[in-house]
Amino acid sequence: MAMFFGMNIKTREEREKEYKEYTLKIFPYGEQQRDRVRLLLSTMLPKEDPVSLLMYYIQLKEKLIDHPELTVFDAEDSLQSMRFLLRSLEMRAVVYAILEADQSIGESLSYPSSQQLRSAADIYIKQLRPLR
Repeated sequence: MAMFFGMNIKTREEREKEYKEYTLKIFPYGEQQRDRVRLLLSTMLPKEDPVSLLMYYIQLKEKLIDHPELTVFDAEDSLQSMRFLLRSLEMRAVVYAILEADQSIGESLSYPSSQQLRSAADIYIKQLRPLR
């Protein structure tokens, strides 16, 4: 890392290394896991922007990884910058259901079916309250 006019400038290699470490933190099974999550999100919430959904998912998952004592509800409350994305209880519940499935996923990446995830989301909907 070089200092230039008082700013730390990272080399390309340092940036790439950090990106790989972060990606493995969120998706330990690699690109296949990320693509599978992206597909589940877009399949279950087809009217939503897939990039925004994935961003929200990643930020929520990172918060849960960094703070395992938090519930998904507490983690969401702390994501002030993402509140504009939270348009519906259904969207939040579906993301929660996929996150829950992702926590126990193995190398096989055998996620529950959309129908099973929808049932899990329905349980979350009963627990959700509108955001303040």
